[in-house]
Amino acid sequence: MPRVKRGVTAHARHKKVLEQAKGFRGRRKNVFRIAKEAVMKAGQYAYRDRRARKRVFISFAANRRVHGQWQSALPSRFIGDLPEAHVDMVADEGFYGNYGSFRDQGGFSSPYSSPGWRRAQEARASGRGTERAPIIDVPAKLVATADPSAARYATGERVFHQKFGYGRIVSVEGNKLLINFDKAGSKRVMDNFVEKV
Repeated sequence: MPRVKRGVTAHARHKKVLEQAKGFRGRRKNVFRIAKEAVMKAGQYAYRDRRARKRVFISFAANRRVHGQWQSALPSRFIGDLPEAHVDMVADEGFYGNYGSFRDQGGFSSPYSSPGWRRAQEARASGRGTERAPIIDVPAKLVATADPSAARYATGERVFHQKFGYGRIVSVEGNKLLINFDKAGSKRVMDNFVEKV
């Protein structure tokens, strides 16, 4: 029986694995033993992720309740990059998403009958509890102004602020002051928060 040398077969097998490992980093791309492990692991990831890709979705809720508190969120900046054919958009119906409020669901027409529920039904039927709070109509008062006649301080005066400490006025713009505080640095402050020293 002739002697069989497997060099050609082994070389072909090594070459095939190293071809699959092309683009990997470090020794994973050119050392056969390490490349073989890396290619096997990549195959496992590919098998797993082909199935995961069918289940993946991005959800975005402008307002959602987490741990009993409402939280606002911004949509991911990547949502706009998705192709339109792959996006199913569910538009929310107002502040509470698609849940609506109890008024949208027909009010108190539920078969639920706890004592509190019955009291609420009776109050609604009699018209109690439907009054709205009065609207407070108060004229607005302008706090900040750039009018030079409103200035009470002059440039260069020494002032004291409750939080920032002592400082010197650098510029005056109406009742808005730019003050260079000794320890807190430069700050913009309204004149009614400081007092002359």
